[in-house]
Amino acid sequence: MLREEAIKKHRAMWNWIAQQIVKEQRTMNIAILKAKFSELQGDDTLDMKKSSNCYLCYYTRFDCKKCPLLWPSESNILKCEYGYKLINSYSDGLYRQSYKLWVENDWKLQATLCRVIANLPERKDVK
Repeated sequence: MLREEAIKKHRAMWNWIAQQIVKEQRTMNIAILKAKFSELQGDDTLDMKKSSNCYLCYYTRFDCKKCPLLWPSESNILKCEYGYKLINSYSDGLYRQSYKLWVENDWKLQATLCRVIANLPERKDVK
């Protein structure tokens, strides 16, 4: 998979997930929505048994240092899962935040976070 294709599929998937949440006006399980998107696309690229798996993970072979998008994170691994350094750990990253919201019943925030993930800026320093 080429870099541009991974980014395009990433953006399409996360925008679609946000649309589903808004359409249903309820929080939803992101992992299930990712699997549904993949199924609707007829795309078996992703291993849906891995919750953090996405087109960018596939493209980089799970090497976050090579991720073509800029995640707001200080972590060196799983930038989508972990955010900023706390005293003994990290805050939740964007993906983990959006995933956890399905039990907290804030569908508007969940959809917003999904759109943020969809539209993360590209890194220029990684090819």
